[in-house]
Amino acid sequence: MKETPLELQICYEIAMSIGNSLDLSRMLKQSLSTYLRKLNCKAGIILKNNFSPDSQISFEQVFSIPRSINSYADICGKIPLTQARLEESKSCQLLQTLPLTYTWADNQYCHVMELPDFGLLLLIKSTRPLPDSIITSLQSINQKLAGACQACLQREKADNLVDRLKDEVAERKKAEESLLASKQKYQSVFENIQDVYFELTPSGHILEVSPSARRLFGSPRTEIIGQWIGDYSTDNARRLAFMEILENRGQVYDYELHLQSKNGKTFTCAINAVYQKDENANPLKITGSIRDISQRKTAEIALKIAKENAEATSGKLRKANTELHKLNRAVEQSPIMVVITDPKGCIEYVNPKFIQHSGYSAEEATGQNMSFLKSGKQDDEFYEKLWTAISAGNEWAGELLNKAKNGRLYWEQTFISPVKDENGGILHYIALKEDITWRKEAESSLFKAQEEINAAKAARSQFLANISHEIITPLNGVIGMSSLMLGTSLDNEQSDIMNTIQLSANSLMAAVNNILDYAKIMAGQLNMEVGNFDLELMLTDVMEMMKLQIGEKPLVLNFKLYKDTPLDLKGDSRRLKQVMINLIENAIKFTESGHIDVHAQSKAEKQDRVTLEISVSDTGIGVEKSCLDTIFDGFEQQDKSMSRRYGGTGIGLAICKALVEQMQGSIGVLSHQGQGATFWFRVNLTKRKATRRKKKTVTGSWYAKAPAASETPIKPILVVEDNLVNQKLTMKLLEKMGYEAEVVPNGKEAVEAVCHKDYSLVLMDIQMPEMDGLEATRVIRSKKDYPKTSSIPIIALTAHAMKGDRETCLQAGMNDYLSKPVDPQQLLNIIEKYMCNRKINL
Repeated sequence: MKETPLELQICYEIAMSIGNSLDLSRMLKQSLSTYLRKLNCKAGIILKNNFSPDSQISFEQVFSIPRSINSYADICGKIPLTQARLEESKSCQLLQTLPLTYTWADNQYCHVMELPDFGLLLLIKSTRPLPDSIITSLQSINQKLAGACQACLQREKADNLVDRLKDEVAERKKAEESLLASKQKYQSVFENIQDVYFELTPSGHILEVSPSARRLFGSPRTEIIGQWIGDYSTDNARRLAFMEILENRGQVYDYELHLQSKNGKTFTCAINAVYQKDENANPLKITGSIRDISQRKTAEIALKIAKENAEATSGKLRKANTELHKLNRAVEQSPIMVVITDPKGCIEYVNPKFIQHSGYSAEEATGQNMSFLKSGKQDDEFYEKLWTAISAGNEWAGELLNKAKNGRLYWEQTFISPVKDENGGILHYIALKEDITWRKEAESSLFKAQEEINAAKAARSQFLANISHEIITPLNGVIGMSSLMLGTSLDNEQSDIMNTIQLSANSLMAAVNNILDYAKIMAGQLNMEVGNFDLELMLTDVMEMMKLQIGEKPLVLNFKLYKDTPLDLKGDSRRLKQVMINLIENAIKFTESGHIDVHAQSKAEKQDRVTLEISVSDTGIGVEKSCLDTIFDGFEQQDKSMSRRYGGTGIGLAICKALVEQMQGSIGVLSHQGQGATFWFRVNLTKRKATRRKKKTVTGSWYAKAPAASETPIKPILVVEDNLVNQKLTMKLLEKMGYEAEVVPNGKEAVEAVCHKDYSLVLMDIQMPEMDGLEATRVIRSKKDYPKTSSIPIIALTAHAMKGDRETCLQAGMNDYLSKPVDPQQLLNIIEKYMCNRKINL
């Protein structure tokens, strides 16, 4: 019989193995056995799922088929491996180069062939490789073997699918039964759960709630569904924070939020919530639960408070023991007397300081009523009020005069406080006492000294009032008469004498006025008279007045009011004038020739306030550097020769400083000796609403001019004056000014005169016999049967120039005030002011 080729034998035996068994593992085992037997080689299969077509293989795993393999799944996952190194396969890609032959270790050869769609067949031959004819023949055999493997796999998959379907049907039936049970259980839980289950839309509208929601929110479930959850929140900020956390994390647990029911009752809840999303991560709804934890929170707070109280109590007990020890030492060593009594006032305890001051020992004092210390100098009503206060549970503080054991009287500053039980009942009284005998003695001495000071002040004020009247009244006559005399025809010698008299009288008057002002300042009697004024008019008045002081000196008085300076102000314009006049007079006095510059400007403004600066610069002798620090002190001049050469008391600048400081301002000087001086001052004034401002800087220069006479009024002026010299002087002045005048010697005749005759104006003295000027003014104003007396201008013309004199005159009904000695120009100004009903600017 002809021998069958080897490949046909292999194919036959493999076919027989396939026909004998459709079990994949047995088929593979028998097929590999055929290869081993017929080809005398080792064989193995690499399954397809154990390599990647794109991977490069340097080490591979070779399978040997054990007898225990029963299925394809076992072959894939459970076959033990035998390591084999394919030395020539480090950089080859198997599927692109099959079949391949590799040199094996120890001169063995490995042939790698493909089982299409199944894996790789590895045949390992010792000593020599398989012939190419055999390899070629094996390709078709491997195709058939792979087909058989696929058929086995399909059969296995089908069997597994049937078994899996049976299992799935059984599991689904079991799941349906479990689902029905769960649904019934869920429904029972849903209807009976104490917590509130809810479902919300992503925007927060309620889709579903459990029936327990009615207990929390006070509304049936049907009314709650569709509502916005924000309507039930009392804390919008925490609700927004809750939604933000839920959106970021997808879930929130035990978030505390305050909600409210339909009737407005609020409660604290713990909320659990989860964001439900579809497969594309789009939000579907929010599900969760709400639990009322108000009682739990209350319990937690109560527990915390109880714990804190317990800790505090324990700490307080320890602290109390320490403090008690400290208190005991403090009381025993206290510099203040400490006494403790029972509710009836009987002494229970005294400290060592009480023993020292009273002279009674602790044994002598204990049990005694506090009244045993009475001195007898304070009446029973005093002690009754004390006892009424403390027995009502109130504290009492006051001064007690007690008697020591040795009879010494001593004063105590006493503070008595009741100690009460938990029901408000009084258990004890604690008295703290300080010996103030030394203070009372000092107060007594101080009181006596103060009385003496007040008496001295009153005497000084009366003296100043008297001296003012007694000096100014004759000075008024001297100055006025000398002025009149200078207006008559005089020869040169007579004119010189009269000028000397007038100069001396004016100097004396200036000195007296300065001394009186300084005395007022020192006595604290200088008050500010705040009123509205026009800054430009006030400055112009001063400049017009001061041009007369230049005399025959070759001086020019320059003035500059800067742009943007507020004009409508509120302050004491009279005192401002006084400071300016003092500074300008000073400049004129110490400047023989040249110029004097007066500048006014705003230095700072804030809301309704303005800081006004006025400076006076001259080209005079200047101020020595050593005198700059003391020049504003009272009675200070550069040197002793100043008073002899230039005159003056040396208090003009001190008065200026006091006036400026009283207007919350400051004053200073810049000077070099022989180069002139600049005196400046700043004051804080109030701007009036809608104040005008100087639109441009205004400048001007002044020279002395003679005052112009006014037109003669139709009605005469009534002069009320008891002093004959002053009568004559005033009448002469009015006559020279062109006015007709009549004179009466006292207030009584003045009342009669104004009631029976029309007068343009009344110049009223104050101090007169029979009826003084104040009383006369009050009577004139009260004459209802004579309407003309209510409107007639009455001007005080008096030597009284002390604090309050001006206010007293105005309160009596006078229209204005002019102090003696009378300046003719001031008299003219004030007369024309009231007679022509306009203000005169000279």
